[in-house]
Amino acid sequence: ECRDAVPAAAADLLDRFDRGDSSSWITVKAAADATRTAAAELKAFLTGAAEEGKVPLVLVRGELGQGKTTLLRRVAWELAEQGGPRVFWREYGVDVPDRYVPAEADDAQAVFVADDADELDNLPQLLTPLAANGKGKARLLLAADTTEWDRSGLDHRIRQDAQIHELTLGTPDDAECLAIAEGLASRSRLADGLTVDAAAKSMAGAEGSLMDRIASARGVGSISEAVSRRIDALAGDDLHGRAYLAVATVHRYGMSLSRKHLAGLLGLPEGELEAKVLTPLAHSLIPVGPTAVRTRHPLVAGAVCGLLATDDAAR
Repeated sequence: ECRDAVPAAAADLLDRFDRGDSSSWITVKAAADATRTAAAELKAFLTGAAEEGKVPLVLVRGELGQGKTTLLRRVAWELAEQGGPRVFWREYGVDVPDRYVPAEADDAQAVFVADDADELDNLPQLLTPLAANGKGKARLLLAADTTEWDRSGLDHRIRQDAQIHELTLGTPDDAECLAIAEGLASRSRLADGLTVDAAAKSMAGAEGSLMDRIASARGVGSISEAVSRRIDALAGDDLHGRAYLAVATVHRYGMSLSRKHLAGLLGLPEGELEAKVLTPLAHSLIPVGPTAVRTRHPLVAGAVCGLLATDDAAR
């Protein structure tokens, strides 16, 4: 058990982690995440030998909804579980158990994991001293949207100090599609009448993101269709619709919305937010630590915005 391997982590942190402050960690814990065969390759690189004067750095690129964050979580979880490097996960309010190693130990390693790496403006300044003085102990596991990474201008600025292993996530291969379909079947999540082989074949040949392919295999069509059903279930409730749109508008740009701000926007005392909004929307909004919420994915947030507010002025 990962928890048993991390005695240095505070008990309240581990309790929060076990409760699952983020739904994505729950799926990783339950091995219910979409299997990507690259995970083993990335772990081997991150724990392997470092070139002298370089910082080992994995960069996972891909379009929205292709599974970048889930892959990072899977690798981070397994690295922490195997008890080698200490793992640091950069996400506000969500903690992964970490394992302390003596800084002076020759084999000490720390893996820093960060999503939305295109926002790490200080990444080149971080790498330079680590490359010069870090003795190969620090490694980075990063993910970024392909377009946003290219726009950031960071790529050429990090290559002098980083030993880069680059991976572009796209259409899952046949083995990955079969593993995903088997996982869905084991949890009774496949669409009625759909066999594992048929689901795998459908996902391999479908268009759209991995999330859309999985939604189709589950019989809900696409992420947009699934969100539309959720919105229909609100039955025109203005308070819940406004809350969903507010959180989605913020999460669409990669941020979470604090409970305090959400309550203020809705004109509610913060103490009433849980009962009146968050509990009824528990399948749509998830906590990010104790003080903020977001939707389940930026792709979901984009669909919510498109359905509840059709133009930027309305948002």
